[in-house]
Amino acid sequence: MDSAGRHWHVADFRYVTRLDHVSGARRRLWSTTLPRFVPIHLSLITAITLWTGVTGCDSPTEALPIPALPGLDTVVVPPPVDTVAPPVDSMVPPPVDTVVVPPPVQSTRLLVTPTRMATWRRMVAERHPLAILADANCQGNRYGDTGLWCAWWYMATGDTVAGRKAVGIWITLTPPGAGDNERREQFIERAVLYDWFCSSGTGIATQTECATVRSALTQWKTACMSARSNDSDLTTGCYFGRVTFAFATGDLSDIAAAGGLDRTGFNRTTPRNSVGGYFDHLDGGALGESSHYDLGTALLGLMGVEVVKSATGVDHFPEFAVADLARFHVAATTGDLEQWVQYWDTQNPRDRTDRLYKRMTLWGAIQGVTKDPALHAMMADFTAKYPQNGDRSFADPWARALLFVDPYAPIGAPWYGTWLANGHGMIYSRQPTQTLWLAAYNRTYEDHEYNHLFNVQVYKNGEWALTNPLGYAGFASQVTASNGLSLAGFGSMYTGGATWATSGNGWIAIAGKTDGSAFPPGSWDRPAGFIRYAGRTSVAGTVGATTVVITRDTVDMDDPRTLPKFDRYYAAGMAYPHQAWINGADGKPWTIWHAPVRPTESGNVLTWTTARGQPVRVEVLSDQSIQMTTHDETVLWGLGSGSIFDSELGWQVRANTAAPVLWSVVQIGPPLPVTRSGNTVTVGGQAWTLTTAGVAGP
Repeated sequence: MDSAGRHWHVADFRYVTRLDHVSGARRRLWSTTLPRFVPIHLSLITAITLWTGVTGCDSPTEALPIPALPGLDTVVVPPPVDTVAPPVDSMVPPPVDTVVVPPPVQSTRLLVTPTRMATWRRMVAERHPLAILADANCQGNRYGDTGLWCAWWYMATGDTVAGRKAVGIWITLTPPGAGDNERREQFIERAVLYDWFCSSGTGIATQTECATVRSALTQWKTACMSARSNDSDLTTGCYFGRVTFAFATGDLSDIAAAGGLDRTGFNRTTPRNSVGGYFDHLDGGALGESSHYDLGTALLGLMGVEVVKSATGVDHFPEFAVADLARFHVAATTGDLEQWVQYWDTQNPRDRTDRLYKRMTLWGAIQGVTKDPALHAMMADFTAKYPQNGDRSFADPWARALLFVDPYAPIGAPWYGTWLANGHGMIYSRQPTQTLWLAAYNRTYEDHEYNHLFNVQVYKNGEWALTNPLGYAGFASQVTASNGLSLAGFGSMYTGGATWATSGNGWIAIAGKTDGSAFPPGSWDRPAGFIRYAGRTSVAGTVGATTVVITRDTVDMDDPRTLPKFDRYYAAGMAYPHQAWINGADGKPWTIWHAPVRPTESGNVLTWTTARGQPVRVEVLSDQSIQMTTHDETVLWGLGSGSIFDSELGWQVRANTAAPVLWSVVQIGPPLPVTRSGNTVTVGGQAWTLTTAGVAGP
């Protein structure tokens, strides 16, 4: 841990902050090469309005004064009893460089610190491409416009015409009867704009308009009071929406009702503590539910944390590891900028540019807060590869990026190395042509979690050479959709997660375990637990030109069908048909591997070839005989299931043994000889020793 009590992570920071060390291509992020950034309709723009008098979106008035926020009353919240222990980092971390996040600064308008305002005005004055984009989108009808383009332009320039247009959109998009999704996504922004437009009666909105929106947001606040704590994104959006609205109106009583600003326990007894628990998973940067949902939840969390910083000048959320969030997004993006590691629920499998605008928005916000030069470099490279053109499928960010992004911060060199997302139990190795990813997921007890522990993916030479079917809920969330360990059809018992992670010279490793019952403590008449121990130790690295993944699956369990109360498991036809899972797995543990085509089986060896011609070999080893079954997923799950896209369906092989340990050795590339002696597996002359307690390797 560092002096602040934060845990370090495996990482190899090799970025450069001096601009003279950075290539010209990367220095051009948000640069003056306008055709890469400017929508086609920018040809209609004649000039830019500056607060100093240059013409633009409309003739401006003098920049409006920014009134002070009301002071925050001191709220004393009685601490609840802790029910959940804080996460423990079991790593033995090497020394690494850190990204130093600037200290918080109290401001007179929410999010509008003096430094940010100076940056915004400089962007306008220098005709920065993002400022031109904001002006164009304010004048035009950008897809998904919430009024923030014009609102940003108004704050940066004082342009009252832009301000009035923003107010009109703001009122239209703040209906009293908004649903959960709208409140989750928009509450913070709607309340920030209330502060900008209405604070102290000096804003651009009329008293009637302010009263109309205040009434609507008051209803949003009331609805948010009943937000479910196991819905991480709704909890985050609602909590910070309430807090932002309280600061914007000066009615601070709701901050106390939401649990205050400071954490009082590791539990979900208040919205504040619930948010803190979700932020704990940010240790290492992987926040929330899935690679798909994390994008939105992380942005909401960042916005809310920065609102509180700007209102108070104090960081009340030290558990929000924003610097980790910056480096995590670099580590999770393939070196060729074609893909990112996807896990858990996702509605856009293998997406690239289809959701790039969401990533560019989040990345811009993170970069502005952290000044992380490696993230800045990656943003530059994405912009060069997928130029902005006014289409949401390319590198255009949405307006929220402009609230934070700092295009004048240093740009570093591309980052490659090893990264641990300890809060979620995932470790990455990012190289120019290969990304290795191992998971021993921690249980999060929230919506959309997979409820299974282990997975492996390898991106090599421009394709997912080892991966699993991606999708949303249903079959996609079951253990059989992972390169994992099935426990009579279950992926985990009620408790489970990573136990340690480490790395060596060119390899990464992680381990996790689960045991006990599948049902939470206190469940009525629950069946006895059938898992005494189930765990995996996995390592991934390279030997010459061959990528190697080794897993050691250790299981001590009973067939749940032989134990009392089997009928207490959920029956077929229910949302979680436990009995069908158990029977489908024949009550046994199975190690599962996926292939895009039917693999060739030769004894205990599977082989196939990827779409780009890379050979894959999986050798399964045990001290006793091995049973293997192959399944066509178009038959197993069916075409058009709605859970997994048909293009994701392939083949899966399940392996079982009566021995307590089952080993798998995966090779991608030229096949190498494999031997095993006890806990030591040697591939092509390179030996790794894997136990439940650790890995010894090169």
